[in-house]
Amino acid sequence: MFASLASAVTFALCAMLDAGTPEPLIFALLVASGAFRSIGFSAYASVQYADVVPAQLPSANAVSATLVQLATAAGIAIGALLIRVFEASALLDGAGSSAAAADPVAPYRAAFLAIAVIMLLSTLDSLTLPRHAGAEVSRPGPAPEGAPRRRPRA
Repeated sequence: MFASLASAVTFALCAMLDAGTPEPLIFALLVASGAFRSIGFSAYASVQYADVVPAQLPSANAVSATLVQLATAAGIAIGALLIRVFEASALLDGAGSSAAAADPVAPYRAAFLAIAVIMLLSTLDSLTLPRHAGAEVSRPGPAPEGAPRRRPRA
C-alpha cells in the first residue's frame, strides 16, 4: 500500500516539473518513482500467487506475464489519451490555439495528476484485502496466527 501511495505522490510531483527544475532533482524524482513502482509490482506479484496450487503455477505465471504486458500497454494508451483529452479541453476552453500556446505543458501536467489519482484508486483496492493476504508466499515458514489457511483446489 505504501508503494502505491508513494507512486501517486511521485506522479503528482512530476506534474510540477518545469524547464527550470534542476536535472539532479528530476533524476532523483524519476529514480524514486521507478523504485516505488517496482516495489509495488513485486508486492502484487507475490500476492497474486497466494491462492494458486503448485500444479497450476506455470499456467498462472503465463497468464500473469500476459496481463502485465497488457496493463503496460493500457497504461501508455491511457496516458496518451489523457494528454489528448486535456489538449482538446484547453483548446475548447480558451480562444483556439492561443490557449494551448500560452501553456503547452498544461495537458501533460493534467495527465500526470490524473494518473496519480488512478494510482490512488489502486490503493483503495489494496485496503480491501485481508490483513494477512499473501502471507504464505511473502515470508518463509507458517503463516501468522489468525491468517486464513490456503485450501488446496482440485
